[in-house]
Amino acid sequence: MIIFTMKLFNTLWFSFQVQFIIMLLMYIYQVTSDSNGCKINIVTDLSSEFPLILDPLDKEIIHPDNYNTIHVDVGKYLLLACPDGQLKNNKSINIQKIECSGNNLFGLDKEKNKISHFICDKSPQSVIKKLETRITAYGEKIVHYKIGFDLKQEGFLKQYDLYFDQSNLTPLYTIHKLASNFNTVYQFTKQSNLEREIFKYSPGFQDVSTIRVYKKSNQYNILHNYLPKNVAKKYTENGHILLRGSLVPKKDFPYTSQQKATLYYFNTAPQWQKFKYGNWKILNNSIRRLAEDRKTNISVYTGVHGVLNIHGKPIYLTYTSSGKTAIPVPSVFWKIVHDVDTDQAIVFIGCNDPFANRFGNSTSQFCTKSLCKQLNWVSFDTDPLKGVMNCCSYKDFSKIIKVPQIEVNDILLKKGLNE
Repeated sequence: MIIFTMKLFNTLWFSFQVQFIIMLLMYIYQVTSDSNGCKINIVTDLSSEFPLILDPLDKEIIHPDNYNTIHVDVGKYLLLACPDGQLKNNKSINIQKIECSGNNLFGLDKEKNKISHFICDKSPQSVIKKLETRITAYGEKIVHYKIGFDLKQEGFLKQYDLYFDQSNLTPLYTIHKLASNFNTVYQFTKQSNLEREIFKYSPGFQDVSTIRVYKKSNQYNILHNYLPKNVAKKYTENGHILLRGSLVPKKDFPYTSQQKATLYYFNTAPQWQKFKYGNWKILNNSIRRLAEDRKTNISVYTGVHGVLNIHGKPIYLTYTSSGKTAIPVPSVFWKIVHDVDTDQAIVFIGCNDPFANRFGNSTSQFCTKSLCKQLNWVSFDTDPLKGVMNCCSYKDFSKIIKVPQIEVNDILLKKGLNE
């Protein structure tokens, strides 16, 4: 018994020693790292008024690592920018270059401060820039916008492109990128948590009330005016409601200022709630995980097509002052996911009708062959209420929908690069 007790004591003592040594080494590493460089934790160090953190060379936003941290070596620089504002510590400028001095201190010349010292007088504000307008063969007015941040002398930092159908008050498609250093951890940080989505005014909606459009009472009246009573009842009860479905999702960006830049009305189209929080959410989450796993540059094209017909009636949510129907409920939402580094792509089409038939619906016209079962990086819910999904090649899809021309050599079926 005594021998057993001694063996147990020696085992426990050895285990304690190992844990102590590990903790000591971690502490030494932490102290050494802090003294040899600077770390910025976007959860604990940054507020919503913090400037954009840019690489001084390419003027691109710097993303945090899997631990929500940006690492800066001693002697290396960051560029801090306050679009549409000024730095509080120096109100004569809106962009400042700072150097890491070690021990998590930044500055220039003799004055050194922690990163939290450098804040803007207000949250960095995104802007909308109108680029060009074209008229289609059908007389539709299509406007190309870019949304991002005006850095004045440093140029314009684009976050995404948006093509808008001014004639029908609906977006056509958007283009944004997920960088090769993208990670999903920061989706759950305080910095990226917008407590409430407050959508902002967008060009083109002068003639309609975008707030009223999405009210349940408006939808109830519209559907009951368009449809037979029993059909309208089916689409307005049991949690069925149309929400603002964002084409560029806010969670594809780590910082509050970037996420707010997605909250414009023209970046949305009416989307059924159960679809938005069902298979469309599954798709968005899967694309983010794909970008993180692949560590390649991913371009995402998102758009809408057609007008939802219920009981033979095309559904619009409002009218202009002249009595013209406006803000159509799309028949489908679609996404092209393009790995720019490997020239692989795949297209997803989601039916925007909670009562669509799984085996015969508006998504089938786009694909000669469904590829969903061949994918190993996304799996959809088969409940039609969550949104009926289809997957097809870019070649098939581009025959039906006029989309941007991209270089595609293969279909993006596998999560890994070597699978």
